[in-house]
Amino acid sequence: MSSPNIFLSSTCYDLSSIRSSLESFLKSMGFNVLNSESKSFGVTPKTHSHNACLDQVAYADYLILIIGGRRGGNFIGTEKTITNEEFSLAQKHGIPVIAFVMKSVYSQIATYKKNPTADFSHVVDDKRIFDFISYVASGHEDNWIHEYSCANDIQDILTTQFAYYLKLFSQSLRPQKDKSKVRKKGTVVDFPSNLTVLDNKYKDDQDILVAEKNGLRIVHRVISKIVASETPDASKEEKLKSIWLIARYGEFSHESMRIKADKFKDYAWSTTKGKRVFTQLEAFGILCRYEEDYDKSDVAHLFIIMSFAKVKDPEFAVSALYEYVKTLLKKNSEEEALELFKRADMRLYSS
Repeated sequence: MSSPNIFLSSTCYDLSSIRSSLESFLKSMGFNVLNSESKSFGVTPKTHSHNACLDQVAYADYLILIIGGRRGGNFIGTEKTITNEEFSLAQKHGIPVIAFVMKSVYSQIATYKKNPTADFSHVVDDKRIFDFISYVASGHEDNWIHEYSCANDIQDILTTQFAYYLKLFSQSLRPQKDKSKVRKKGTVVDFPSNLTVLDNKYKDDQDILVAEKNGLRIVHRVISKIVASETPDASKEEKLKSIWLIARYGEFSHESMRIKADKFKDYAWSTTKGKRVFTQLEAFGILCRYEEDYDKSDVAHLFIIMSFAKVKDPEFAVSALYEYVKTLLKKNSEEEALELFKRADMRLYSS
């Protein structure tokens, strides 16, 4: 019976002793350890040392990410570090990641976000380390950050985590409930066969009626694609929540909606995670970008601008989304309205 492989991902020069201690600890528990500093580390012939590390990540059953005060070198041909690339590859392959950040570094995250131009050389050799930590923490899975001061801290946490994994495995062996009898929460409601409310509202203007119906169809299609996508439920929730919040609290203007980044942060998340979610939304026809603009008082603010991409009449899609959310809220509580939105339930236009 083969043992699980655990890949140690970190800078080597400053964390060599911790890596060595962890290797001994994990081997004592029966794991195979993939440590680039170990004599047993496999190196693929005719490859760059950076790629050789990535080759071994693909064999891992778990990746332990350890972040200290040193950023490390850039991966060949990119501005990302080798550790960053290892972490990204693990995520791409669905390899579970257990992330650790040195306490003295993690304690400075909040200060860095408030004053990014300050001097942090007493803690890190490169302030981009803080950005990487924020990137890890902003993920929709494996984004739990464990703090450590020494190797023993990491060992204690790993012991607890592996014990919990065994519990989850044990529970997975038990008889499962008949899932066919359980109502699927994320089911999208079919687009209504009639839109009587709109027919009556725009009976004297057929052009507007057609445009509004097409706009609703675009909104329905976008939500449907997100719900049906092969991504984790948490990722779908993030995308739908972003669209909802911008339509819920944003300002409508012709072909787009906008919301102050600070206001969006109050209900959702900061810029780092926002950019990640917005990038993912592009695949579903939603464009979101951060842009400095002026409010009605001519004061500069950072705004989020949202629009629809690759549609014939983007202004009607934006308008339909805006009116759809407002109508849901008129007829339902906040919580009920959001749940109906997540299912693209537009039957309110049929009665």
